[in-house]
Amino acid sequence: MAINTTPVFGKTPEISTTLLTAAMGGTLTAPTNTVVGFTAGADGAIIKDINFAAQVATTAGKVYIFLEDTAAAGTYYFHDYVIIPASGALSATVHPVQQKYGRYIKLEAGWRTVYAMHNAEALVVTTIADQLTA
Repeated sequence: MAINTTPVFGKTPEISTTLLTAAMGGTLTAPTNTVVGFTAGADGAIIKDINFAAQVATTAGKVYIFLEDTAAAGTYYFHDYVIIPASGALSATVHPVQQKYGRYIKLEAGWRTVYAMHNAEALVVTTIADQLTA
């Protein structure tokens, strides 16, 4: 196996935000009601942080994180999930639920993160990543 002699560097961090509102249908290998979070460029990317913030009261549930190869669109690989705890109606004294997924995820060129949730509620998903460049 040849050694990589071309160093790979991260570009300026990128932030993408999307809104989850529908409960996931299907299965963990063929989910429906998903939203795209972040797509890697020509040299890949590293996801550094994913933040989930509720916009409404929540019931206990999960947000599922999938990886998808855009060259084989519709083929999802379940990666992990984040527990979303129950919370009351938002007010001046009740703050929105906020959960983080803080593990790095290496995406190959053209791959992307895709999210789905257990319950039909409103969650803002913010993904922070570095596109890679050789």
